[in-house]
This record gives sequence, C-alpha cells and structure tokens, in this order.
Amino acid sequence: MGNCCSCVNDKNSKEIRHHRAPAEEFDAEFEKSAIKIQAHVRGHQTRKKYNASGESEIVNTNEIRGTGDAIDTMAVVTKKSLKQEDSARFSKPEISLRSNFKFIDEIPTVKNAAIQNALIKLGPLNSSAHKKLTEEFLEYPIYNPVQLENGCIYVGQWKLTHERQSQPPSPLRTSSAFIHAVRHGRGKQFWPDGAIYEGFWRDDKADGYGRLIHTDGDYYEGEWRNDKAHGKGVYFHPNGTFYDGDWEYDLQEGSGTEKYADGSVYTGEFKGGVKNGQGRFKWTDGSSYFGNFKDNKLEGKGRYEWADGRTYDGEWADGKMNGYGAFVWKDGRRYEGYYKDDKKHGFGVYDLGDGRKYEGEWKYGLQDGRGRFTNQTGKTRSGIWNLGKRVQWEGSTESGTTERNNAQSS
Repeated sequence: MGNCCSCVNDKNSKEIRHHRAPAEEFDAEFEKSAIKIQAHVRGHQTRKKYNASGESEIVNTNEIRGTGDAIDTMAVVTKKSLKQEDSARFSKPEISLRSNFKFIDEIPTVKNAAIQNALIKLGPLNSSAHKKLTEEFLEYPIYNPVQLENGCIYVGQWKLTHERQSQPPSPLRTSSAFIHAVRHGRGKQFWPDGAIYEGFWRDDKADGYGRLIHTDGDYYEGEWRNDKAHGKGVYFHPNGTFYDGDWEYDLQEGSGTEKYADGSVYTGEFKGGVKNGQGRFKWTDGSSYFGNFKDNKLEGKGRYEWADGRTYDGEWADGKMNGYGAFVWKDGRRYEGYYKDDKKHGFGVYDLGDGRKYEGEWKYGLQDGRGRFTNQTGKTRSGIWNLGKRVQWEGSTESGTTERNNAQSS
C-alpha cells in the first residue's frame, strides 16, 4: 500500500492499560499488561522493500512502548509520518519503458505457512461482488505470467498503451508489446519474499478492490486508490487483532472498529490514523469508557465505568482526569470537583456517604489549604489542612497536627 503495505507504518506506540487499580489513585503496574493496538494494524513486523535492481533490503519498523503515568485506560499510539523509503510494496522505478521483464511459464508456488493459512481462511477473492469493476476492464487482455523489473511476478490483465486494445487477446504476444504495458484490470502479483496482492489495478497501481497478504499472515482486504488503502477495508493480524472501517490514503480516517487479541474493542472515530473524536472502548473485565479522544488519548469530556461499579464523569486531558468531574464509589462515596493528573487538585467536595463531608482545597490528592468538615451529627467546622492533615480549626488554638482527617481517605 503506497509507501508501506502495512497500511500505515507506526513506529512509536504507547499502551492502553486494562483496568483501574482498586483505589481512586491509579496503579502504574497495569501499564505492564497493555495491549498493542495499531502497531498490528500498521504491520508492525519486518517489511521488505525492493529497489530497481530487484535486490531486497530488510527494513525494521521498531515499536517503542511508552511508559505512561497512572491511568489504566488504553494503549495509545503516537503516529509518525510515513517515510518515502519505508517498505514500498508497490513502488517501482520511475521508468518510461518496461524494458527489464520476461515471460515465465508458471506462477510461484505458495510455500509460506502464514500466507497459506491466510489463503485457506479467506478463500478465493470474490470478483462477482464487484461487478462494476469487472465490467469496466472486460476489454483488457490477460497474458501469461510476467516477471517484472523488481523481481515481482504478475499475472492478469494489461493495458498496452501504445497498441490498440481492440486486438484479440493472446498469451503469445511479443515482448515488444509490453514496452509500454501497464497492469490494468484484475490481476495477481507475487513479491520475491512471498507476499501476494490479488485484486484490481488501474494504470499500474492497485486501485478499486483487492487483498494484500503479508509474509507474516497479516492481510488487508478492501478498497484501494493509487496503491493505498482508501475507502472501506479490514486489516487483520493472525493473533486476532483487526481494524474494520474507513481508510484514507493508508490511514484510518472516519469511523471504524478495532478489536484486540484479548477481546477488548474500540468503536468510534479516527483521524489521521489515530483515535480522534467520539468513541467507546470496552475492556474484557467489564470496564468501559465513552467520550472524546484526541491523538489516541482520552481528551475532553467522557465517562469511565469500572467493573466494580465506580464511575468518573468529567473532563480529561492527555489520557488522565484533568479538569472538573465527579467520581462516585459503589459504597456511596462521592467526590465532585477539580482534578489534575488523576488526582484531586483545586476545590472539591468529598462526601463520605455517612454524613461526613469535606469541602475545600486539595493538592495532588490530599486536603491542603482551607476547608470545612461536617461530622456525622451535622456539625460543621472550618479549618486549615496541610498534606492531608488538619493543622488547626479556625477560631481555635487547638492543634490537629497529629490527627488525620477521615475525609482524606479515597
């Protein structure tokens, strides 16, 4: 596909974390169990590129996992732009004449086990489902297999641009007829490393509808434009990870669904190859998030529901609770106020659900500054707190440096 037929080649990926820790302040250990997501969708394994001489060169597309900080929301991916030299499956030398080719008797035998498994799973490409494309190319002839300049082997329809197409098709055309020939119509191409594309071509580029199977068993099947995934399509990895949705020039763009090997699912909007807009993420433990995303991170307003009944409904930034929101526990406790980096920060009201309540200032998850505390009898007193401890009641000389306020508990 265009620059890299891994659909979109992501070199940097961060991670989604499966569930939140039992307390409100989240445990970073969950980062270790993160799922790789679009790295698979972008063909994260080694790809090959072919130069004009037909020699192959290994290109490594490394995945760099991010460390993250606290929240176990989901593995995020930092997209980097595709580089022109990255694994160009469909690229070919800029030549005006197809001078370095030869006719061969047979198409290659598929020996790669991963590709064999994909072919068994997928079955034959159903051209009858694409009647318009088939009819468009009816007049173009089919020839014996041809080995191209870059070592690939193609069998299918051709357009002989310097020859009248009305001539009757024959597999015995002379070599001179191919000097200006382009792949045009339905055809199948085999790369030297075993990868296969089957589908429609237009003016020497994959265009219309087709299927590309990589050497590791990854495959994309769907719509194409100018050698790139464009329109509706599915990218599938053998471990069960897949993306099904809209594409625009090799990038996820529009609406789609990503499903991961552990069964977690994201359904929502994409822009520029990453999650952007509104979406829903569901984890296999029952946790879920519905709200806004920006560059694969929770951003804007959204609601997170834990499997144990806790909920947070409010503002997010950079994948964390940032801004105003309400956190509710299953046992009746409730905090409503401001957060910073997943911790209570600023003014907030913490209701313990048994009559006790703290209203006041917080700093990085602890009461800090002026506040009011209401006890179970309904009596309210104002005071000053420092790092979660009451320092003094206002209007009193009573010290509270050794007393820890019960309202601090999360």
